[in-house]
Amino acid sequence: MGGVPVEQSDGTAVPATLCYDVRDPYAVALTFRPAEGPVRWLLAREMLVRGLAGPAGVGAVRVWPALDAQLHPSVVIDLRSPDGRLSVRVSAPAVERFLARTIAIVPIGDEGLHLDAELAALLGTSDAE
Repeated sequence: MGGVPVEQSDGTAVPATLCYDVRDPYAVALTFRPAEGPVRWLLAREMLVRGLAGPAGVGAVRVWPALDAQLHPSVVIDLRSPDGRLSVRVSAPAVERFLARTIAIVPIGDEGLHLDAELAALLGTSDAE
């Protein structure tokens, strides 16, 4: 699941997608698609939820609410690595809709149940022990 528009802090669109995969229920993937090839960052889904209301995260990934140039609510995702730093902005309502879809699939707090099902499938058992 994806399709949330991402832009740089100056409003320039960034070729990127925000995706969720139940096989990694705690994470949300932010994948950038530069000409050199895709670059994927994993963010804690819960951090993205918290970042809608206030600053969240430490270290390499931080998220906080903001207003864009037109004063629309947005979420800033700040990414840092030894190679550099990138801050992108995503529409807060778009992030809320995206997260609502992920929560409808795997409710917050039920992520472990989905991991157990994946483990059982890998082990060929009816349930993870």
